[in-house]
Amino acid sequence: MPIYKKIGQAIKQGKIKKARPKYVIGEALEAGVISQEEYNNVVEMEKLRDEVVAVDSFDLKDMPVQLPDPTIKKAKVEKAEV
Repeated sequence: MPIYKKIGQAIKQGKIKKARPKYVIGEALEAGVISQEEYNNVVEMEKLRDEVVAVDSFDLKDMPVQLPDPTIKKAKVEKAEV
């Protein structure tokens, strides 16, 4: 059974407190819901996910950004006849 599903079921059964699974993995390990290996896998996966999601870990000056020009007016679009 997938690890997060095990944690979700344990939450529903009241074995561990209600919170997002990534925040209760330690409690799930202590309660015997997941194994040490599963715990280690989740910790590593969450670490890698956080690295990918950390969108502010780069310098904005290195990113070519073209902001919209507020002085340009929207052109009128004519409806096409059907």
